[in-house]
Amino acid sequence: MKLGTRYLLHMWNYIQILMIMANLSVVVEHATSLAGIEKDILVKFSSLLTAVVWFNFYYQLRSYPRVAFYVSLLMETVKDLALFLGFYIMIIITFATIILVLDQYYKELINEGLDYTELIKPSSGHHVFDAILMMWSLGIGEFNITYYDNKHSVLPYFIFILATFFTNIVFLNMLINIMGDTLERMKE
Repeated sequence: MKLGTRYLLHMWNYIQILMIMANLSVVVEHATSLAGIEKDILVKFSSLLTAVVWFNFYYQLRSYPRVAFYVSLLMETVKDLALFLGFYIMIIITFATIILVLDQYYKELINEGLDYTELIKPSSGHHVFDAILMMWSLGIGEFNITYYDNKHSVLPYFIFILATFFTNIVFLNMLINIMGDTLERMKE
C-alpha cells in the first residue's frame, strides 16, 4: 500500500485537514471579509477543530518512550469511563427530572399567591437544560443551597441530600475505583 493511501486510513488525518481548512478560512475571512459562511460559525468550528488537534498532539506523544505509558493510561482511562459517564448522565437527568416536576408545582403555587420560591434558576433560557445544568453543578460541588429554600417543605432539602450523596459520594468513589483498576491493568 502506498504512503498516500495509508494516510487516508487514519481519522486523525482527516481532522487535521479540516482544521487547516477551517483556520485558513478564518484567516481569509478576516483578511477579506468575503467568506460566505457566517463568521460566528466559522470561528466556533475552527476552535473546536483546534481542540481536536491538541488531543491529536497528546495522542502522538505515545511515540516517545518516556510519556508513552501516560498517554496509553489516559486513553485506556477514557475508554473505561465511557460506561461510567453514561450512568452519571442518567443520574443527573434523574434528579433534574425530579427537580423539574417539583419546580413546576411550586410555580403553580406561586401563581396562586403562596409564598414559595422556584427551584431552578433560569440561566440558558431553556428550563430543562437549566435543571440538568443545576444538577451537573451539584455533581461537581457547586452547592447553592438557596435554591432549595422553601419555608413550607423539606422535600427540596431531601432531594438535595440524596442528589449530593449519589453524585458526589457514590459516583466519585466509582470513578476512583475505575481509574485505579485501569492503572493496575496498565501496570501489568
